[in-house]
Amino acid sequence: MFEYKGYKSAKLKFDRDAGVIHGEVAGIRDVVTFEAAGIETLEKEFRTSVDDYLDMCAEEGIEPNKPC
Repeated sequence: MFEYKGYKSAKLKFDRDAGVIHGEVAGIRDVVTFEAAGIETLEKEFRTSVDDYLDMCAEEGIEPNKPC
């Protein structure tokens, strides 16, 4: 499990047909997902998704969900 800016990853699933690992940020109501072709880049993609989520919230003037 990864942690970044108070957010944690969870629900990792490997899609054998697509050859990617799918993940989701845990503990928030909003759906924030990420995927990577390998374990080596999975944490980077998780961090990018968290940053994108926080940027989107700031641009829209809404409060991001805080992890439980």
